[in-house]
Amino acid sequence: MVNKLKRNALLSIVAEWLEEAQLPLIVPRNNLDIKPEDLLRILAIVGPRRAGKTYFMYQLVQSLLQDGQYTKENILFIDFEDFRLAGLSSEGIDEIFSVFYQLTGKYPDFSFSMKCKTFLTGAVCFAHYTTDVGSRSLFQGAIQSS
Repeated sequence: MVNKLKRNALLSIVAEWLEEAQLPLIVPRNNLDIKPEDLLRILAIVGPRRAGKTYFMYQLVQSLLQDGQYTKENILFIDFEDFRLAGLSSEGIDEIFSVFYQLTGKYPDFSFSMKCKTFLTGAVCFAHYTTDVGSRSLFQGAIQSS
């Protein structure tokens, strides 16, 4: 169970995405062969640090929004490095979707999450939960060598 302070933080994070967040200006990559709307379940975007994974996700979000078929109310975008998520346990994953539902009246069609290594066990739960609510999930994380 998530305490009231953490739930309020989740409300703020999701509300900021829905109401205020602006996607950065990007230089689109050539030949975008991946169409989020064609995904059945989960897409993992991995690569070395500073390879452009985050901006590739922004481009995927932009591709959903540009034709007008989807709005931000169809998309959950969450960055697990947000300091307000510190200490969020895997048991709190359902709260992310509960908050999105509270604000939009529906579950997201697409769930984008960044910096999953910060919250690795929770990210696995997040991926599982997204499919439980019927959301297509796109993850981004860096590959690290040991």
